[in-house]
Amino acid sequence: MPLIVNQLKYSYQPQNTAGYSFTLNDSELTALVGMNGAGKSSLIKTLSGEITPEAGDIQLNQFPLNSSRKKYKQHTGYMPDIFPVPKNQTAREFLLWVASCYKISQKKASSLIKSLASQLNLHELLNNKVSQLSLGQKQRLSLAQALINEPQCLFLDEPLNGLDPTQQTSFWDTIKNEDSERSTLIASHHINDVLEHCHRILIIDAHSLVADIAIDKTKVLLFSDEPIIQNKASSYEKNINIIHPKIWGFNNHKEAENVATQLSKEGIKIEELKPALLNIFSLQAKGKWSW
Repeated sequence: MPLIVNQLKYSYQPQNTAGYSFTLNDSELTALVGMNGAGKSSLIKTLSGEITPEAGDIQLNQFPLNSSRKKYKQHTGYMPDIFPVPKNQTAREFLLWVASCYKISQKKASSLIKSLASQLNLHELLNNKVSQLSLGQKQRLSLAQALINEPQCLFLDEPLNGLDPTQQTSFWDTIKNEDSERSTLIASHHINDVLEHCHRILIIDAHSLVADIAIDKTKVLLFSDEPIIQNKASSYEKNINIIHPKIWGFNNHKEAENVATQLSKEGIKIEELKPALLNIFSLQAKGKWSW
Protein backbone atom coordinates (compact mmCIF):
# COMPACT_ATOMS: atom_id res chain seq x y z
CA MET A 1 0.00 0.00 0.00
CA PRO A 2 1.34 3.49 -0.80
CA LEU A 3 2.09 6.17 1.77
CA ILE A 4 -0.41 9.00 1.28
CA VAL A 5 0.39 12.50 2.54
CA ASN A 6 -2.41 15.07 2.37
CA GLN A 7 -2.07 18.75 3.32
CA LEU A 8 0.53 17.93 5.98
CA LYS A 9 1.71 20.81 8.16
CA TYR A 10 3.96 20.95 11.21
CA SER A 11 5.11 23.59 13.65
CA TYR A 12 8.40 24.46 11.88
CA GLN A 13 6.63 25.67 8.75
CA PRO A 14 5.96 29.38 8.11
CA GLN A 15 2.35 30.30 8.83
CA ASN A 16 1.25 30.79 5.22
CA THR A 17 3.10 27.76 3.82
CA ALA A 18 0.98 25.27 1.87
CA GLY A 19 0.71 21.77 3.31
CA TYR A 20 2.62 18.87 1.76
CA SER A 21 0.57 16.57 -0.47
CA PHE A 22 2.13 13.61 -2.29
CA THR A 23 2.12 9.82 -2.50
CA LEU A 24 5.03 7.39 -2.10
CA ASN A 25 4.30 4.41 -4.32
CA ASP A 26 5.14 0.78 -3.65
CA SER A 27 8.60 -0.37 -4.79
CA GLU A 28 9.58 3.25 -5.46
CA LEU A 29 12.80 4.98 -4.38
CA THR A 30 12.15 8.70 -3.98
CA ALA A 31 14.81 11.31 -3.26
CA LEU A 32 14.04 14.37 -1.14
CA VAL A 33 16.26 17.21 -2.32
CA GLY A 34 16.65 20.86 -1.32
CA MET A 35 19.06 23.50 -0.07
CA ASN A 36 20.22 23.46 3.55
CA GLY A 37 17.33 24.66 5.72
CA ALA A 38 14.70 23.77 3.12
CA GLY A 39 13.01 21.41 5.57
CA LYS A 40 14.16 17.93 4.52
CA SER A 41 14.89 16.65 8.03
CA SER A 42 11.74 18.24 9.46
CA LEU A 43 9.59 16.49 6.86
CA ILE A 44 11.32 13.13 7.40
CA LYS A 45 10.90 13.47 11.17
CA THR A 46 7.21 14.27 10.76
CA LEU A 47 6.60 11.32 8.45
CA SER A 48 8.42 9.02 10.88
CA GLY A 49 6.34 10.24 13.82
CA GLU A 50 9.18 12.02 15.64
CA ILE A 51 7.46 15.40 15.10
CA THR A 52 3.71 15.61 15.66
CA PRO A 53 1.84 17.16 12.70
CA GLU A 54 -0.26 20.25 13.32
CA ALA A 55 -2.61 19.55 10.42
CA GLY A 56 -3.18 17.17 7.54
CA ASP A 57 -3.05 13.40 7.20
CA ILE A 58 -0.37 10.74 6.78
CA GLN A 59 -1.62 7.24 6.05
CA LEU A 60 0.15 3.95 5.37
CA ASN A 61 -1.64 0.68 4.72
CA GLN A 62 -4.92 2.30 5.85
CA PHE A 63 -3.32 3.24 9.20
CA PRO A 64 -3.36 7.05 9.80
CA LEU A 65 -0.44 8.31 11.88
CA ASN A 66 -2.71 10.53 13.97
CA SER A 67 -5.23 7.87 15.07
CA SER A 68 -3.29 4.60 14.64
CA ARG A 69 0.20 5.66 15.65
CA LYS A 70 1.46 2.26 16.88
CA LYS A 71 0.19 0.37 13.83
CA TYR A 72 1.55 3.06 11.49
CA LYS A 73 5.01 2.94 13.08
CA GLN A 74 4.97 -0.86 13.07
CA HIS A 75 5.16 -0.68 9.27
CA THR A 76 7.75 2.10 8.93
CA GLY A 77 11.51 2.30 9.39
CA TYR A 78 13.44 5.46 10.19
CA MET A 79 17.14 6.26 9.91
CA PRO A 80 17.81 9.69 11.49
CA ASP A 81 20.55 12.05 10.35
CA ILE A 82 22.26 11.82 13.76
CA PHE A 83 22.59 8.33 15.22
CA PRO A 84 21.40 8.06 18.87
CA VAL A 85 24.38 6.34 20.53
CA PRO A 86 23.52 3.80 23.24
CA LYS A 87 26.18 4.22 25.95
CA ASN A 88 26.84 0.64 27.00
CA GLN A 89 25.20 -1.58 24.38
CA THR A 90 26.99 -3.60 21.76
CA ALA A 91 25.73 -3.38 18.19
CA ARG A 92 24.02 -6.78 18.57
CA GLU A 93 22.37 -5.78 21.85
CA PHE A 94 21.13 -2.58 20.29
CA LEU A 95 19.56 -4.37 17.32
CA LEU A 96 17.95 -6.95 19.64
CA TRP A 97 16.52 -4.11 21.73
CA VAL A 98 15.08 -2.40 18.62
CA ALA A 99 13.57 -5.72 17.52
CA SER A 100 11.96 -6.18 20.94
CA CYS A 101 10.31 -2.75 20.58
CA TYR A 102 8.57 -4.12 17.50
CA LYS A 103 7.54 -7.30 19.40
CA ILE A 104 9.80 -9.43 17.18
CA SER A 105 10.71 -12.76 18.77
CA GLN A 106 14.35 -13.24 19.74
CA LYS A 107 14.68 -16.19 17.35
CA LYS A 108 13.41 -14.17 14.37
CA ALA A 109 15.41 -11.12 15.47
CA SER A 110 18.62 -13.18 15.50
CA SER A 111 17.88 -14.38 11.97
CA LEU A 112 17.14 -10.83 10.77
CA ILE A 113 20.33 -9.50 12.39
CA LYS A 114 22.39 -12.22 10.69
CA SER A 115 20.88 -11.31 7.31
CA LEU A 116 21.33 -7.56 7.78
CA ALA A 117 24.89 -8.00 9.06
CA SER A 118 25.68 -9.90 5.87
CA GLN A 119 24.12 -7.24 3.63
CA LEU A 120 25.75 -4.33 5.44
CA ASN A 121 29.10 -5.93 6.38
CA LEU A 122 28.41 -5.68 10.11
CA HIS A 123 29.49 -9.18 11.19
CA GLU A 124 32.75 -8.12 12.82
CA LEU A 125 31.10 -5.17 14.57
CA LEU A 126 28.17 -6.89 16.30
CA ASN A 127 30.06 -7.46 19.55
CA ASN A 128 31.62 -3.97 19.61
CA LYS A 129 30.26 -1.16 21.75
CA VAL A 130 28.18 1.20 19.63
CA SER A 131 29.91 4.22 21.21
CA GLN A 132 33.24 2.98 19.83
CA LEU A 133 32.11 2.67 16.20
CA SER A 134 33.19 5.10 13.49
CA LEU A 135 30.67 7.38 11.75
CA GLY A 136 30.40 5.07 8.75
CA GLN A 137 29.93 2.02 10.99
CA LYS A 138 27.21 3.80 12.96
CA GLN A 139 25.47 4.71 9.70
CA ARG A 140 25.39 1.06 8.63
CA LEU A 141 24.08 0.06 12.05
CA SER A 142 21.45 2.78 11.88
CA LEU A 143 20.28 1.46 8.52
CA ALA A 144 20.12 -2.06 9.97
CA GLN A 145 17.86 -0.91 12.83
CA ALA A 146 15.60 0.90 10.34
CA LEU A 147 15.18 -2.32 8.36
CA ILE A 148 14.86 -4.81 11.20
CA ASN A 149 11.04 -4.73 11.28
CA GLU A 150 10.91 -5.29 7.49
CA PRO A 151 9.05 -1.99 6.96
CA GLN A 152 6.64 -1.22 4.15
CA CYS A 153 7.90 2.36 4.08
CA LEU A 154 11.43 3.51 4.87
CA PHE A 155 12.55 7.06 5.75
CA LEU A 156 16.28 7.82 5.46
CA ASP A 157 17.82 11.16 6.44
CA GLU A 158 21.23 11.74 4.76
CA PRO A 159 22.09 8.01 4.89
CA LEU A 160 25.28 8.34 2.80
CA ASN A 161 27.09 10.57 5.30
CA GLY A 162 30.28 8.90 6.51
CA LEU A 163 30.15 6.02 4.03
CA ASP A 164 33.15 5.28 1.81
CA PRO A 165 32.56 4.42 -1.88
CA THR A 166 32.42 0.65 -1.24
CA GLN A 167 29.96 1.13 1.63
CA GLN A 168 27.82 3.43 -0.54
CA THR A 169 27.58 0.68 -3.15
CA SER A 170 26.54 -1.78 -0.44
CA PHE A 171 23.96 0.71 0.81
CA TRP A 172 22.30 1.04 -2.59
CA ASP A 173 22.39 -2.73 -3.12
CA THR A 174 20.53 -3.17 0.17
CA ILE A 175 17.97 -0.44 -0.53
CA LYS A 176 17.31 -1.55 -4.10
CA ASN A 177 15.90 -4.92 -3.11
CA GLU A 178 14.02 -5.96 -6.24
CA ASP A 179 11.95 -8.48 -4.30
CA SER A 180 10.62 -5.81 -1.94
CA GLU A 181 7.50 -3.71 -2.44
CA ARG A 182 8.80 -1.23 0.14
CA SER A 183 8.61 2.48 -0.66
CA THR A 184 11.64 4.52 0.37
CA LEU A 185 12.15 8.26 0.87
CA ILE A 186 15.79 9.37 0.96
CA ALA A 187 16.81 12.89 1.99
CA SER A 188 20.15 13.54 0.33
CA HIS A 189 22.49 16.14 -1.15
CA HIS A 190 24.11 13.53 -3.43
CA ILE A 191 22.50 14.47 -6.76
CA ASN A 192 24.65 12.04 -8.76
CA ASP A 193 23.60 9.09 -6.62
CA VAL A 194 19.90 9.82 -6.48
CA LEU A 195 19.72 10.36 -10.24
CA GLU A 196 21.43 7.01 -10.79
CA HIS A 197 19.45 4.98 -8.28
CA CYS A 198 16.11 6.66 -7.55
CA HIS A 199 12.90 6.69 -9.55
CA ARG A 200 11.75 10.14 -8.54
CA ILE A 201 12.89 13.43 -7.00
CA LEU A 202 10.84 15.66 -4.70
CA ILE A 203 12.35 19.15 -4.43
CA ILE A 204 11.38 21.23 -1.41
CA ASP A 205 12.08 24.85 -0.58
CA ALA A 206 11.09 26.83 2.53
CA HIS A 207 9.14 23.80 3.83
CA SER A 208 7.08 23.51 0.64
CA LEU A 209 7.03 20.96 -2.17
CA VAL A 210 8.01 22.87 -5.31
CA ALA A 211 8.76 20.12 -7.87
CA ASP A 212 8.06 16.42 -8.40
CA ILE A 213 10.22 14.83 -11.12
CA ALA A 214 9.86 11.31 -12.52
CA ILE A 215 13.48 10.58 -13.46
CA ASP A 216 12.83 7.94 -16.13
CA LYS A 217 10.41 10.27 -17.96
CA THR A 218 12.49 13.44 -17.68
CA LYS A 219 15.83 13.49 -19.50
CA VAL A 220 16.04 17.19 -20.34
CA LEU A 221 14.89 20.36 -18.58
CA LEU A 222 13.91 23.65 -20.17
CA PHE A 223 14.05 26.32 -17.47
CA SER A 224 14.00 30.05 -16.97
CA ASP A 225 14.41 32.40 -14.02
CA GLU A 226 10.97 33.79 -14.88
CA PRO A 227 7.71 31.81 -15.21
CA ILE A 228 7.39 30.30 -18.68
CA ILE A 229 3.61 30.03 -18.45
CA GLN A 230 1.78 33.30 -17.84
CA ASN A 231 -1.93 32.57 -18.18
CA LYS A 232 -3.18 29.38 -19.78
CA ALA A 233 -1.55 26.33 -21.31
CA SER A 234 -0.47 26.68 -24.91
CA SER A 235 -1.13 24.22 -27.74
CA TYR A 236 2.16 22.34 -27.43
CA GLU A 237 1.92 21.60 -23.69
CA LYS A 238 0.67 18.08 -24.36
CA ASN A 239 4.21 17.20 -25.48
CA ILE A 240 5.86 18.29 -22.23
CA ASN A 241 5.87 17.67 -18.52
CA ILE A 242 5.20 20.91 -16.64
CA ILE A 243 7.21 20.39 -13.47
CA HIS A 244 7.05 23.98 -12.24
CA PRO A 245 6.02 27.33 -13.80
CA LYS A 246 9.73 27.90 -14.48
CA ILE A 247 10.65 24.32 -15.41
CA TRP A 248 9.41 22.07 -18.22
CA GLY A 249 10.60 18.50 -18.71
CA PHE A 250 11.23 16.58 -21.96
CA ASN A 251 12.40 13.16 -23.09
CA ASN A 252 15.08 14.59 -25.39
CA HIS A 253 16.84 17.77 -26.51
CA LYS A 254 15.05 17.99 -29.85
CA GLU A 255 11.62 18.27 -28.22
CA ALA A 256 12.92 20.90 -25.80
CA GLU A 257 14.56 22.92 -28.58
CA ASN A 258 11.41 22.85 -30.70
CA VAL A 259 9.34 24.24 -27.84
CA ALA A 260 12.01 26.83 -26.97
CA THR A 261 11.89 28.05 -30.58
CA GLN A 262 8.11 28.45 -30.42
CA LEU A 263 8.34 30.31 -27.12
CA SER A 264 10.78 32.89 -28.51
CA LYS A 265 11.63 33.83 -24.96
CA GLU A 266 15.01 35.13 -23.77
CA GLY A 267 16.81 33.61 -20.83
CA ILE A 268 15.64 30.03 -21.43
CA LYS A 269 18.20 27.29 -20.77
CA ILE A 270 18.09 23.68 -21.98
CA GLU A 271 20.22 21.07 -20.21
CA GLU A 272 20.32 17.39 -19.31
CA LEU A 273 18.59 16.65 -16.01
CA LYS A 274 21.68 16.47 -13.76
CA PRO A 275 23.49 19.65 -14.91
CA ALA A 276 20.14 21.48 -15.04
CA LEU A 277 19.39 20.66 -11.40
CA LEU A 278 22.92 21.58 -10.33
CA ASN A 279 22.60 24.84 -12.25
CA ILE A 280 19.26 25.68 -10.63
CA PHE A 281 20.60 25.03 -7.12
CA SER A 282 23.71 27.08 -7.93
CA LEU A 283 21.54 29.98 -9.08
CA GLN A 284 19.46 29.66 -5.93
CA ALA A 285 22.58 29.77 -3.73
CA LYS A 286 23.65 32.99 -5.50
CA GLY A 287 20.22 34.57 -5.02
CA LYS A 288 19.46 34.41 -8.75
CA TRP A 289 16.66 31.81 -8.52
CA SER A 290 13.59 31.70 -6.33
CA TRP A 291 10.91 29.05 -6.34
